[in-house]
Amino acid sequence: MNAEYVDVIAKLPCLNQVMVKLLALDSNDIHYFDSVYELAHEDPSFAVRIMHLANVADKAPVSPVKTLRQAIPRIGVSHIQSIVSTYALADAFQCQTKSDSDLWIHSVMVAVFARTLAPFIHEFILDEEEAYLCGLLHDIGRFIFFSQLTDAPKLIDEFNWVDGEQLLISEEKVCGMDHATLGGYVCEKWQLPQYIHNVVSKHHVYEYSEDKQADKKLAAMLKLVQVSDALSMLIMHKPELISLSGNALHDALIPKCQHPSWSSMPIAVEIIASHLTEILEQTKNILRGIEGLDEVLNRDYPDWFEVAEAEQDTEHGK
Repeated sequence: MNAEYVDVIAKLPCLNQVMVKLLALDSNDIHYFDSVYELAHEDPSFAVRIMHLANVADKAPVSPVKTLRQAIPRIGVSHIQSIVSTYALADAFQCQTKSDSDLWIHSVMVAVFARTLAPFIHEFILDEEEAYLCGLLHDIGRFIFFSQLTDAPKLIDEFNWVDGEQLLISEEKVCGMDHATLGGYVCEKWQLPQYIHNVVSKHHVYEYSEDKQADKKLAAMLKLVQVSDALSMLIMHKPELISLSGNALHDALIPKCQHPSWSSMPIAVEIIASHLTEILEQTKNILRGIEGLDEVLNRDYPDWFEVAEAEQDTEHGK
């Protein structure tokens, strides 16, 4: 690693201590919610975000949730960890440009796709919360590029890359390193769990060993994140896909989401289709809690938000 990136990584902000403490908690402990409650009192911004999400949950409460004691169990054990990790990242990398917005929307959408589809991956039973964190952080190297090299997004896009392989080559030419490699260094700096480090550094690798049980789990998680990555990119650019079904959706997704080295999609297209509206609704709710994104979403991304809301209204018979 060249001296420039050694310096960049050395100056990275530390992770939010609330996130560090939360990830250390045992979600099976009978006192888990009490511990989360105490952590929320350590960080007012965390408390505010918990209250926000409790009141925009998938099935809105009959009456508003007004206290943390009500909000925390309403959101649930797993989603609490998702919230903290997302907003800890938001504190470290604030949304300031259009490129930042694109990256934030993509990262959160990949995280929600991965968490929602984790139970349906063919090869391995995956933890939904681990899947969320891998999806959220898979492009952490790009966050570093955008925050430290402000001209990087434009210069990289001038190569007109169309897939992950071309993106890595373009980044190497512009930045001297690709985002997956840089992301691996960031995981080491932050002392993130090894499973996250593996996915972040290898999420553009499509040929991997499956000899050991740990290898099989990593391969399954990589496929999940890779499919989620492709789905997010596709929907952000073609929101009209949300309204497709059956063979039309299958024909649209397979060429973009099934890598040529795979014999089949690791998740059935029918399952993906049945969860699209739910995934976009969850993504929207999370993004609206990130400072600086709300106005951008309304201005620059009305298409897939409007499609998602229309689909949601149809499902509810409005």
